[in-house]
Amino acid sequence: MKPRLVLWMTACFMACSLASQAQAQQGSVAVMAAGSLKDALTEVAAQYQAKSGVGLNLTFGPSGLLRQRLENSADAAAQSVSLFISADTDHPQKLVQGGGWQAHRVVLQNRMCVLANENVNTGDVLNLLLDPSTRVGISTPKADPAGDYAWALFGKAEALRVGATQVLREKAQQLTGGPQSAQAPSGRNPYAWVMSQGNVDVFVTYCTNAKSAQKDTPALKIMAIPQALQVSASYGMTLRANASSAAQQFAQALMQADAQAIFARYGFSSAEVNTAEMRLEVQGSVQDRLSLSRQDLLAMTLKKFEEQRTVTQEGQQVARKLIFEGVLLRDLVERAQPSPDRRQIRKTVVLLTATDGYQTSFSWGELFNSPLGDGVVVILRQDGQDVVQTDGWPSLRSLQDLRSGPRHVRWLKRIDVVLPQS
Repeated sequence: MKPRLVLWMTACFMACSLASQAQAQQGSVAVMAAGSLKDALTEVAAQYQAKSGVGLNLTFGPSGLLRQRLENSADAAAQSVSLFISADTDHPQKLVQGGGWQAHRVVLQNRMCVLANENVNTGDVLNLLLDPSTRVGISTPKADPAGDYAWALFGKAEALRVGATQVLREKAQQLTGGPQSAQAPSGRNPYAWVMSQGNVDVFVTYCTNAKSAQKDTPALKIMAIPQALQVSASYGMTLRANASSAAQQFAQALMQADAQAIFARYGFSSAEVNTAEMRLEVQGSVQDRLSLSRQDLLAMTLKKFEEQRTVTQEGQQVARKLIFEGVLLRDLVERAQPSPDRRQIRKTVVLLTATDGYQTSFSWGELFNSPLGDGVVVILRQDGQDVVQTDGWPSLRSLQDLRSGPRHVRWLKRIDVVLPQS
């Protein structure tokens, strides 16, 4: 073979090898994401792949069930996932607390709507939902955040109609998003298919889901939920601690204008949380009613608190330390100057209310006359992250409760100092 031909073939081989190596270095990125993102994220991913050459392997499903897979070290497919996008911030936060995942951030916002069959007379949403003849469907709480948001929406109904929360939660059929939920046939929108089965008249879900269902079945109606009942859904994403540069670059791309524009076409809104209107109210039997903005709260002297938590990681029980920054609940109550009646004050109850209607309480003695009060904290930062910026509202934890769940308040909006009736 002529030397010149040999050199040419060698150069071609090296060029092809370098191109293959570059493509291999780019690699592929495995992503798990909430089912409500399927249409929009698939389009975003296709655009990104065309520009970058990075392969993207997308898996969609109920966020809670996906998170359980990611926690299962025996699930090989899930262990290859580098990026998780949930329809809430709780599931990413649980992965972060379990170790091996980076701090989550909010990537998108969504809202709730009511999807209705064509024979439903649209009008007042709450009246329709409470009507005994209206069959109501929702997703499965805990497994699917859409169900959690519907549950929270029902909680807010109590402020508009006494007894509404219990009625709605008892009548709602949990039809999607659970481990045993029936699956829609291939090619059908799951919510349009559920509505076609004739088991419910309306379905409370994300507005983006309702919009996709209406594309599948144009006769379906979409009803807006009034602001007094509305619940905002924040979509959180988290990367593995050892995520490749390709995975990190794709996560960053999701926040860019071109990707956000695609999400907006499907009905999502930007990740920015508007905290300007947030006000934490301290009221009731106080001399100085407070209405505290995020800036007011951050301007206070914040204290640091640590909580040890045991989580399951790679099948092992592992201790994790969480760091909170915030103000003691009793300091906020004292700042509002409770009623000076010393006899009555010892019988006072401090009632906490969240934006979703959830309530819990502490006695005066717990807060002011026991060590427990040293750990009842209105949380503004968790592991360095601004809670109000992420969720729109502060949260509250009672760090010394043996079972902390019942008195863990997310989206804290009001503190009432309640004196007993004389």
